[in-house]
This record gives sequence, structure tokens and C-alpha cells, in this order.
Amino acid sequence: MRIANLAAHAAVNGTESVQRSEGVRHKRTVASTEVVHEKTRDRLVLDAARAALDETPEIDMVRVARVQAALAAGKIRFDACKLAGTIQRYHGGSE
Repeated sequence: MRIANLAAHAAVNGTESVQRSEGVRHKRTVASTEVVHEKTRDRLVLDAARAALDETPEIDMVRVARVQAALAAGKIRFDACKLAGTIQRYHGGSE
């Protein structure tokens, strides 16, 4: 799994090779001030999805009005006892 820095955040914990007095090369952690400006592809997809979701109404009022009209006209049969039993079963109760 690759973790990318977010835009406008400095990249940190890079490594550079350092030679010590014994002649052995070691890796040392250094802080880099390079700022990553490119967004990852996943971030772009998520931003687009969030924008589309923000534009979508949470409740489709046109559909709600159609269902209400169909109920009022008797086109949809409604059984309150059956609905209550279904809700009770769903929430772990008995009928």
C-alpha cells in the first residue's frame, strides 16, 4: 500500500545515505520541505463523487409526492399491521 502526501503538505521522513567515520554507509532520516502539489487519482475521483453527492437532494420530493398521490388514490395498498410486524422482526422482536 502506498501512502501519498496530501496537497500542500510537506513530504517528511525521507532518507539519505550518510558515511560515518568507520567508512560504513548508513541511512539517516531527514525532513524534506518539498511540497507535493499533485493530487492522487483516488483523491480526484473522491472529490468528483463528493461534489456530485453534494448536488443531490437527500430526499427525492418528486418521488415522495408521487407515492403520496398513489396512496391517496388507492393505487397502493397499505397494511399497517404488516408493516409493524416487519419492523418488529427487523429490530429483533417477535410478531
